[in-house]
Amino acid sequence: MRKSVFWLLFAASALQAAEIPCLLPASDRQRINIDFDWKYINRDFPHEEETHQVNQLPWQTVNLPHDASITGAFNRENNTTQGFLPMEIGWYSKGLFFPVSYENKKIFIVFDGVYRASDVWMNYAYLGHHESGYTSFIYDLTDYVRLGDRTPNGLRVRVDGRRHEQDMYEGTGIYRHVWLLITNRLHSAWCGVFISTPQVSRTAAMVQVQTRIQNENQTAKKCRLVTLIMDADGHVRAKI
Repeated sequence: MRKSVFWLLFAASALQAAEIPCLLPASDRQRINIDFDWKYINRDFPHEEETHQVNQLPWQTVNLPHDASITGAFNRENNTTQGFLPMEIGWYSKGLFFPVSYENKKIFIVFDGVYRASDVWMNYAYLGHHESGYTSFIYDLTDYVRLGDRTPNGLRVRVDGRRHEQDMYEGTGIYRHVWLLITNRLHSAWCGVFISTPQVSRTAAMVQVQTRIQNENQTAKKCRLVTLIMDADGHVRAKI
């Protein structure tokens, strides 16, 4: 698949209080929360273990954010910084359906925070490993999911919380939100907007906006990037 990325840099100078009328277009970008109805089990098993065998295990239904350690048994042998609670390995599982309208879309999954050392699979395809428990991360699901409502797509997350990063209670598990991100194949990249204000005074400011555009079509595409700068009340102050 053809993939190209480029940065666009714009600067809006002398940003004043005069309002610029602008009609906000409907966005093709969807951010869908999937915090509810996960399954969790506090044990480890090989990721390639058959689905039928895994489904027979005593999974519990949980919603996110979720801390697996807080319900564990206190033990003097456990780490003192974790309040003598266990830091163990656990698995999360969730079934996902994607409508056929996503046929020409990009489908991503975004984890706001998992503690820690997580591995993620979608329909038995390994997506990757993320070590830190304090940073968000994203995976591209597009090539690994089935569209339609006949069979759910199987998402699995392995979490290994046996090492701690700070001398404080950290817990174990998917302790922040999880999102599906749906975009066109031509889209602004995840975390692809950088904003700075190199000049600021009491009456005006210069705002620099860098936007990373990602084209994942088979051919080159033209695009027009429109950036709106808005104040705290939602009024458009500049259009680039």
